[in-house]
Amino acid sequence: MLDALDVRRRLGEVLNEVRYGQQSIIVRRAGKPMAVLMPIEVYEALTSIPGETIEIYSPERIKDFIKADSLPSGA
Repeated sequence: MLDALDVRRRLGEVLNEVRYGQQSIIVRRAGKPMAVLMPIEVYEALTSIPGETIEIYSPERIKDFIKADSLPSGA
């Protein structure tokens, strides 16, 4: 994790770490994660997944899954 100011000061070095070191780097501002720098191959792999194949569930929906998957109390 790097501060945005560090990324700004060392942009060339950071880009080399990402590209050639195959590292993903979280960029934070005021201590809060703001963005991720990642190798282009990782980005391309992530963006090539069709949107309809990815489902994002709310915390409530996850609780429903857990509840439906649990054993009855008498078992």
